[in-house]
Amino acid sequence: MALVSVWHSAAPAWHRLDRDHDAYAAYSQLERDEAPATRAGISGDLFDVFASNVRRGDRVYFQVPRSPYGTLDLHDTIAALGRFFFLPAVEVADPDDATVVVSYHADPKHLHRAFLTEVPWGDAHLSRLAYP
Repeated sequence: MALVSVWHSAAPAWHRLDRDHDAYAAYSQLERDEAPATRAGISGDLFDVFASNVRRGDRVYFQVPRSPYGTLDLHDTIAALGRFFFLPAVEVADPDDATVVVSYHADPKHLHRAFLTEVPWGDAHLSRLAYP
């Protein structure tokens, strides 16, 4: 009886895994790497470019407006993707604690900070305040 119960519960998950495998098996390595961002409607290139400028030990502040984004919030979406793509860097809640600022639909000049470097990418910027 327990085996039937497990099979009944697990069968939908296995079917979902099979469908997902079929959908993603044809992806190139780059498409797989960028899939979390592109599935969220954000350019994967953005995180590739920014991740190449984030280092181990960096502390990242996300300057992103809190506006609706589908069923989510734009700030939370960008921050979640950033936490994934920028590992092992960590997110901080205050720009005073940051070594790097990611600005998305926001102007980094509004933070009134002296940046060492700035990497613009469309409507986004990665600005370095310090090195870890």
